Amino acid sequence: MLPIIYFIFFTLGFIQLVGCQKIGVTSAIGLGCWNCAQGYISSFGCNETLSSVCRCHSPQFMGTVVACIYNHAHDTNEIIEASLFVRKFCKYNGGIDISGDDVKRIYLNASTNLTSPANRTNSKQTVRPIQVDQTTFQSQYKAAKVAKHQYCFGSLFGIALLGYWGFILLCAAVMNLLRFKFSCQLDTMTSPWVDSMRKYLTLPATINGKHGIPLRILHTFTISAPVRGQSIIILVYVILNLLAGLLFYNINHPIRRETMLRYVGIRTGIISFTQLPLMMLFACRNNPFIYITGWSYHTFNLYHHWIGRMVAIHALIHGVSLTVMAVMDKSLALRWQNVINWRFGNMALFVCLLSVLLSGRTFRVHVYEAFSLIHKIIFIIFLVGIYRHCLDFGWMPWVNLTLVFYLYERLGRMLRILWTGVPCKATFTSPDGDIIRCKVKVSGRWELKPGQFCYIRVLNESLFWQNHPFTIYQPVGNKIQGYDSIQMAIKPKNGATKRLAQQIADHPAKILTDVPVLIEGPYGYRQPIYKYDTVFFLAGGIGVTAIYSYISEMVKDPNPNQIVCFIWVVPDPSVLEWFGSEILNIMNNSNIQVLIYTTRSLFSPLYQQESTTSSENSKEFVEDEESVFIFSEKDYQERHKQIQNINVSQKFSSRMIMRKYAHIFYDERPDIKQKVRDYISASNGTLGILSCGPPTFIDNIRSSIVSNIHESTSRIDYFEEAFSW
Repeated sequence: MLPIIYFIFFTLGFIQLVGCQKIGVTSAIGLGCWNCAQGYISSFGCNETLSSVCRCHSPQFMGTVVACIYNHAHDTNEIIEASLFVRKFCKYNGGIDISGDDVKRIYLNASTNLTSPANRTNSKQTVRPIQVDQTTFQSQYKAAKVAKHQYCFGSLFGIALLGYWGFILLCAAVMNLLRFKFSCQLDTMTSPWVDSMRKYLTLPATINGKHGIPLRILHTFTISAPVRGQSIIILVYVILNLLAGLLFYNINHPIRRETMLRYVGIRTGIISFTQLPLMMLFACRNNPFIYITGWSYHTFNLYHHWIGRMVAIHALIHGVSLTVMAVMDKSLALRWQNVINWRFGNMALFVCLLSVLLSGRTFRVHVYEAFSLIHKIIFIIFLVGIYRHCLDFGWMPWVNLTLVFYLYERLGRMLRILWTGVPCKATFTSPDGDIIRCKVKVSGRWELKPGQFCYIRVLNESLFWQNHPFTIYQPVGNKIQGYDSIQMAIKPKNGATKRLAQQIADHPAKILTDVPVLIEGPYGYRQPIYKYDTVFFLAGGIGVTAIYSYISEMVKDPNPNQIVCFIWVVPDPSVLEWFGSEILNIMNNSNIQVLIYTTRSLFSPLYQQESTTSSENSKEFVEDEESVFIFSEKDYQERHKQIQNINVSQKFSSRMIMRKYAHIFYDERPDIKQKVRDYISASNGTLGILSCGPPTFIDNIRSSIVSNIHESTSRIDYFEEAFSW
């Protein structure tokens, strides 16, 4: 179904894109003749400013323009082109639809009544059309050619910026295709040159090793830091935007300052319009380029933010330039009073700038629900504003294309909800009061895969207006085919998740059953982690849900020749109350090593007992420099034989089981950088590392990989599941 939607909407988008090239100053002769007629002060009974309606309805003014076109055009094609420009101008700005036959009649009437400017009456209104002399026409014609070029430059530069992104997406698509077709060759491809490219370009964070951790600006604002390769793509885009706004202004107009303001405003406004469709597309959850390029939604969202900032900057320059020009010619008040597209343009600019300010990471993280709602409302207001603003100017195809992508995204989301089932029934529990477990009965029409996430909307009076993304995984004991239920783990924070946790706590049984919800998804894709000789999984806190999906598939289809290690760092052992059966499910495969680190001090007698037992067991672990295992394989194999006899659905505590059979380290925070370094140094064959967790956790992993990538002669690849949205 979705491929059909892709085809329909992108075909509509292409049609709109073609239409975008037929807008602007399409005829220098037409604009030159219009400006000649407009230059006769107090002529035709129309004001000097804001008089397009009056002039388009004036037989004398239109006779002057059309006669000028017929007298100064070189051939019939130029006459048709210039006449079409005037007709469109009057349609958009004068509210009158003039046909080609009307133009011919205007010329026939005016040609026998032309008067020279010197012979016009001294009254306010000139009752006869004026014959434009060659000198006046040539002056205005040259200025009109420059104006036409400026309109063309705006469109060309805007399309060039789109072409830049097209080139980037094409390169990413080719690389993704090569990875799919020639995975065996590429997976083992390594050399000092390849490792250096990855060490200094594609893997490292841009500044101070911070990618998950936000960068603080002026000790007040924070922004999400891209990796270095992403930063280069963004930097080139910003530079291209800067050059597009600065180059090729060739002004030979006597009123140089006002003309410069007009051309800068026109060009930046057009460039801003051209980027709107791409800004919208990159924000779409159903963006087809996610699958074509292999990039994550998080990556496209990052580029969406920067395209939006460029749109806002161009729009601001556009608005300021034309406002200053209006102040200089004393028409600002008249424009506010009489020009509706002026008012709507200012409204669109205001909400655009407001959206950029409120999209800052500080506001977005602390009040996500408010940000999400405000962002949606602002965008609708912005669309209305630019739609009415452009309606009179003829730049509607860019706006229409943006609207096409917006409707496409809304339809795609609705179809995903319907395909999953409407409504679904969910059960919410909170075993330890810190984590909410959500199990949802779904239609089973789609297959659950690792790396997927869904948006959930709880249909009650306080939560129905919000939806949040969470990693999904298959519950232990769920049927293998059909996937009739999915499970999520939710960490309550502020807003909706906190209110949901309170509703569970207020329930006498501490459980909410048969709660109607809407599930939108699945989104995301599976990382190719299975094809490596050694796989290293690292999870921090609730990030284990993303990692578990991958490991559980390995349990179903084990590879005896593959070495797999899983490290989970958690605050305290209470997490084993809500995720214990899943960990036991992982332990059913002897090839998978499980190490769990709890970082907080233990106070309860049970925790103290577990800590003592674990400390004694930890003495059995041995260091083997020749092996990637942190503990002895013999020790792990022995534990595996015992754990295979355990029924994970037994009533007694899964935490007590793992205290005996798992490798749990209490009151200890592992040196993640050192763990990664050890695995890189000891790995034989290709190594794949997949992580999910808090920002500091994943930044330490990335930093260690970058620092030690030359320590191995084999291929090392790093994959990251987004932990924060």
